[in-house]
Amino acid sequence: EYKKLKKAAVGSLPGVTLNLQGFKIHSKPSIFVLDTPGVLVPNIRDLDMGLKLALTGAIKDSVVGEERLGRYLLAFLNSRKAPFKWQKSIEAARAREREEKEKKEQVEKAKPKTLLELKKQAYLAEKRANNPKPERVSDHNKDHVVLLVREALLNTLSNFDGDLEGEKDMEALVDIQMHELRRALKISIELGDKGWEFVGKKLLNLFRVGRLGNFALDVLPEDAQNQIQCA
Repeated sequence: EYKKLKKAAVGSLPGVTLNLQGFKIHSKPSIFVLDTPGVLVPNIRDLDMGLKLALTGAIKDSVVGEERLGRYLLAFLNSRKAPFKWQKSIEAARAREREEKEKKEQVEKAKPKTLLELKKQAYLAEKRANNPKPERVSDHNKDHVVLLVREALLNTLSNFDGDLEGEKDMEALVDIQMHELRRALKISIELGDKGWEFVGKKLLNLFRVGRLGNFALDVLPEDAQNQIQCA
């Protein structure tokens, strides 16, 4: 107990644990915890299964590519019609924003303002417009960004008049959504094709932390679905 404790290295991506490791967590009686590498089949012949494993992070994103994974995720969400389930939460969030904005405006109107304060407010407003705050890496996980992503997917799916089961129609819808997401996430066109990787990376992060909802990637057998509904 007086020795320096060993710690297991952990990470959100696969490949951190490479060897079998043992950690003693109790002396009397002696209890050990084993940390083992994750195990996958050596060859994944089913493309759909491989993409699903990559969505969960079991396979490194770089193996498949963030853009390709993001497009697959969009096709999955569209096939489940997930964006339609966000409509009420989107409307509620926008209603809260309007209410908060009105309250702030009422407070500002009630405050007596001097000429100096008015000049200061105008200067700060112009400064914010000319020099917008740069986006941080973690900003795409904030509520307002999640709302923009959900709105973009809902609007594009609502205006879609094609067949979701048709491969070409689905590809066309995903293309539109990728452009809308790039605009919503404010990813510069100067990045070129590299920008699509950023779109995929940010979309994957939102999915993995649960900001787009919780989903089972595999369809349950009909018997299992009936049992769940009965329970």
